[in-house]
Amino acid sequence: MNSRSNQIVNKEAQEPGRLERTRNRTVFSPGVDIRETKEELVVYADIPGVPDDKVDITVEKGVLTIRGSVPETEKSGAHSLLLEEFETGDYERAFTLSNEVDQENIRASVKNGVLVIHLPKAGPAKARKIEVSAS
Repeated sequence: MNSRSNQIVNKEAQEPGRLERTRNRTVFSPGVDIRETKEELVVYADIPGVPDDKVDITVEKGVLTIRGSVPETEKSGAHSLLLEEFETGDYERAFTLSNEVDQENIRASVKNGVLVIHLPKAGPAKARKIEVSAS
């Protein structure tokens, strides 16, 4: 990511109160890739196991927060678990956005465990003609 992108999206939001966890589950920070085009920044976040209805994305006070909840799986049944190497848990990550992101038009989608967030760049004020009426 170039220095301009760093100005638009800071890597992590630095808010001490956001780091407190009150859940009894592991919370992972999903790995992300951020790509930049002329029109937007695109954030790709890995959130395996999170169904689309359990993804929560909010923007508040210039902070974009990603949360994803993985449903609990039943570990009993006909087969007993002999070895578990894949730990399940929830996902959470936050980024500070600059004023160069059009926060009203952010959109997101999730497919096959990859969350894609489109952060359109705010364009400069466009010149327009002002009609003058005679009184």
